Amino acid sequence: MDENKSDPTALNFDNPNTEINRVAVKPPIFWRNKPKLWFLQLEAQFANSGISQDATKYNIVVAALDENVLDFVVDILSNPPENEKYDTLKKALLNRLTDTEESRLKKLLTDLELGDKRPSDLLRQMKSLAGNSISDEIIKSLWLQRLPQQTQAILTISNDTLDKIAEMADKIIAVYSSSEICQIKKVGSLPNSASSFDRNKLDVLQADIAALTKKFEEFSRNTRSRSKSRGNDRRRRSRSNSARYEFCCCDIFYDSSTKKKRPYIPESFRKIVFNSVHNLAHPGIKATTKLLKSKFVWPSINKDARTWTRSCLKCQKSKVTRHVQSPFQQYHNVSKRFTEINLDIIGPLPSSEGFRYCLTIIDRYSRWPEAILLPDIRAETVADNLLKGWIARFGTPLVITTDQGTQFEAQLFQELSKLIGFKRNRTTSYHPQANGCIERWHRTLKASIMCHENESWTRSLPIILLGLRTTWRADFQSTSAELLYGENIRLPCDFFEDTKFQPQSEFVQKLKATMKQVKPIPFSYNCKQKPFVFKDLQNCSHVFVRTDIIRQSLQPPYHGPYQVIKRSDKIFTLLIKNKNVNISIDRLKPCFSDNSPETDCAINHKSNPVDKPTSPVKKKIRFAPLPIAPSTRFTRRGREVKLPFRYQ
Repeated sequence: MDENKSDPTALNFDNPNTEINRVAVKPPIFWRNKPKLWFLQLEAQFANSGISQDATKYNIVVAALDENVLDFVVDILSNPPENEKYDTLKKALLNRLTDTEESRLKKLLTDLELGDKRPSDLLRQMKSLAGNSISDEIIKSLWLQRLPQQTQAILTISNDTLDKIAEMADKIIAVYSSSEICQIKKVGSLPNSASSFDRNKLDVLQADIAALTKKFEEFSRNTRSRSKSRGNDRRRRSRSNSARYEFCCCDIFYDSSTKKKRPYIPESFRKIVFNSVHNLAHPGIKATTKLLKSKFVWPSINKDARTWTRSCLKCQKSKVTRHVQSPFQQYHNVSKRFTEINLDIIGPLPSSEGFRYCLTIIDRYSRWPEAILLPDIRAETVADNLLKGWIARFGTPLVITTDQGTQFEAQLFQELSKLIGFKRNRTTSYHPQANGCIERWHRTLKASIMCHENESWTRSLPIILLGLRTTWRADFQSTSAELLYGENIRLPCDFFEDTKFQPQSEFVQKLKATMKQVKPIPFSYNCKQKPFVFKDLQNCSHVFVRTDIIRQSLQPPYHGPYQVIKRSDKIFTLLIKNKNVNISIDRLKPCFSDNSPETDCAINHKSNPVDKPTSPVKKKIRFAPLPIAPSTRFTRRGREVKLPFRYQ
């Protein structure tokens, strides 16, 4: 009985009515050097899996290619044909990745050599390169030329086919020369001048080797004689602070005052030694100094380690010792209402009635807040709502303080300021304290919206603004409504009101007299942080800038260094990408430099005018003389003789 008939779950791939939803095929990694062979193996997998759909074959091939191979067929992938996708892609890959006929012919004639391959493998490779364009007689002639001479003499007289001749060549190579390497090319004899030149070089090298061997034997002999008399010398001789061994025409000094011998490092190699130790893990000053002193010795090693560790640019970028917290500056008192306002945008918030943003405004004199609903934050929308929602009601302000948002930096907002006649104060980037009057109110506004627990927050916003405007402020002993209107506004919970009649003229006079007595009250600062500013910020030439955006993992907290163009108590002007940018001092960190060529190249000094002299302070490092010089004298006990300065 037929198995397919007995088993209902068996699939008959030859039946055209058989439908398969999905077949798992794992194609091999694309062989870029052998694309034709790769397609043969892949088509065998298609046959075993019963895959016949053109789209399925096309998708499997595309999924198996890497990005380097996909670049060759990006035109087909972008606009695949409607029919025969697989055949088109296969033909394109074979044509674009297979060597041209000229390159294969060149490789056949010049590049192929026997090497350690078998003759049959070489013949098979030559046939693959030749294809059908070259006859077997030519291939046989080229193949025999690449075999050893003794093998050529035997195979030339044979009239068998190439395959049988190749089998004979394999046996001859295996029997005749099993341990020798077949000669690939016949090297011609060198000219007399070249051979004489090589002989002269060989004589010089042999003389150098003989001299080095003699020195090594003398050193070994001195070491053995010293080890025999070490016990007697130890009693008569005190341990010296340093010793010197001569080996291979090189003097090595080391310090033996500790249990571990520490080599003395010359001045020209000290920075190299420091980099090899410090750049492993970039430890701090104390750890680097201790590590250097445990392995090496030179004068002022503590000072050098401290200076070089402090000036390491990678450490300065990645390590945070302490952030700058400059003291708050007192903002000047505002004399009139609605002359200076603060402007900002909050959002995106959950969509409610088509609105997702709010244009928030606050008057610096009366603290009167305003929140205007916005569907978007385009410059046109912001300018239109500012004009309708604030300027039309309270008049044109003299100064508007905003951040560096794209809406306020747009050309439209600048033209609006010229047309209406107000000045815009721009805060520094990533420094919300500069616009703290409105930024602090955002927290109160958002907390009030969340307390209502209403998804339609736009309906609760008017009531929230009413409550915030009538909230008692302890800093100026009043409410925003009283400072604006002269008296508090009526709330929904008020039950009593004054029924005493008062003429309008009398009320106006009292209101004017009361408003004249009102004096501006400065803002209160509730933050009790202790100010801290690096002293070196006043004279450094370059600084690092703190990265206040949401950093990625392992991203350094600082970037730079950048050159200082101008400085003040709160703002530094830096040269960033050939542009002058104002940065708050709270985001800066001084850059320390050891004035070495490597550090100067990394900092990339540029000559720009500076208001104050910002050239780095050059510290002169004085290095002590070598502890052991050729003219140093020692006593019979091994102690160094130190003469007074007048005898030197």
